[in-house]
Amino acid sequence: MNRAIEKAAEIIKPFEGFSPTIYICPAGYKTFGYGTVLQSYQKIGFPINKLIAEFYLLQHIKKDALKILNSTKVDLNENQFAAILSFVYNLGFGAFQHSTLRMKLNRGDYKEAADEFLKWNKCRVNGILTPLKGLTRRRHAERHVFLSNSF
Repeated sequence: MNRAIEKAAEIIKPFEGFSPTIYICPAGYKTFGYGTVLQSYQKIGFPINKLIAEFYLLQHIKKDALKILNSTKVDLNENQFAAILSFVYNLGFGAFQHSTLRMKLNRGDYKEAADEFLKWNKCRVNGILTPLKGLTRRRHAERHVFLSNSF
């Protein structure tokens, strides 16, 4: 599981980018580091460095990993797990939990599950679901990792 978490972080970091200060993400949340949503209970001094950002990233991924393992009925290799971790980090566990991706995965339809990544490339822009180039690239990367035998 630890190697999958590390692989997920390596997928996530380039797509999220690093910010030493708080910024508002496209979904409207206060965010910092590598796309970590700032929680009201977190008392963090800004600016932060990449080491602190990675700490929060890994903590978040570890929490998601347990949720994914508890909701997945099939075996996952490291790459499949890493790809799903990246997906969940970006979209939230609820999106995965209620997704066709998870349903197909739990049926053992790995190829069909992989194709489901590509459907999650949209964000609301002025209230309209719009494909975003960055999300499209990310979903293709996650699908590629999911289907690959080596990272």
